[in-house]
Amino acid sequence: MFALIVKARFWLRSLVKAGQAFVDTLKPSGHVEVVLRYADGPLAGQVARVLRGRNVVTGFVSFPATPPYSGRDIVRRLIVPAAQAGSLSTNDDVTVQYCELGDGTAAETAADTDLQSAISPSTLKALAEVEYDTANPYVTFIFNYDESEANTEISEMCLRSGSTPADFWARKTITPFTKTSEFTMQVRWQIRV
Repeated sequence: MFALIVKARFWLRSLVKAGQAFVDTLKPSGHVEVVLRYADGPLAGQVARVLRGRNVVTGFVSFPATPPYSGRDIVRRLIVPAAQAGSLSTNDDVTVQYCELGDGTAAETAADTDLQSAISPSTLKALAEVEYDTANPYVTFIFNYDESEANTEISEMCLRSGSTPADFWARKTITPFTKTSEFTMQVRWQIRV
């Protein structure tokens, strides 16, 4: 009976690990691997044991925080331009600096490298503000368009860096709508790390 319980525990543990592996395919968390090798003797250099486990990036400190920071908090602060409160960036060429609008309708994918159809004249808008969620590892980038800007049909948008040419951070398609001079528009783009 004891052997049956032990086998059931191993089976359950395997099931949990399989579930974690499936979750990792949707939201990768990485892994840590420790390799032990024989130092001397006839087996010198050969692998004796490999230990492998999931990587857990630590939580975050509520904003405003002072060092030491924690993992996910560091990641979100590194993608925020240095001029914004709470930033840890030392290279504004790679931080999120702009939002651009388009009228393409193809669904976004992780392989996208640009908008499907950028609106002309350019709708590139500089970052106005950044908000940190103090209870979750989110950062929200805020872009404000006034009543005279981007008065056309909009169905996609992207985030770009400050480098030249700009790096392509993210793309999102939305239900097409037409902005007119009757409206101002605010884009609030939240990224979870």
